[in-house]
Amino acid sequence: MAKSVLSQEEILDIDVSVSRVTLSLRRCWETCRNAGRDLCRSKTAVIGALMLLLMFSLCLLTPYIARYDPIQQNYREMLHTPSAQHYFGTDRYGRDIWSRILWGGRRLLMISLLAVLVGILVGIPMGTLSGYYGGWMDALTMRLVDAWL
Repeated sequence: MAKSVLSQEEILDIDVSVSRVTLSLRRCWETCRNAGRDLCRSKTAVIGALMLLLMFSLCLLTPYIARYDPIQQNYREMLHTPSAQHYFGTDRYGRDIWSRILWGGRRLLMISLLAVLVGILVGIPMGTLSGYYGGWMDALTMRLVDAWL
């Protein structure tokens, strides 16, 4: 008979911790599923989510679906109306508006993701320290946040 490397107490501790993790994951899954079900009941939420998904997908696929360089000027095609060649037409410098919107959306997406990341990296430690110390630290943090806004 082979001997176990772990003692009986260690095995019981592992079983308890695994069941706690499983229970925590199950609660998280139930919460997400309930939120998803509630969102799917609302037509406006579904339409908004689909629009965001479409915009996000278009911005990610911009290098593959944009036909023209958004910066290059083409004076032969100035102020063209929307057509199969230029979906949204061209501007007064002959630049394709569809390509400009896609590349601008891609840049906007990166800027917004970076802004959220910076907000998280600065806001969580700042709020944690403010809540932990309280008093004058809390007041100072509140004034700094008020000044930023």
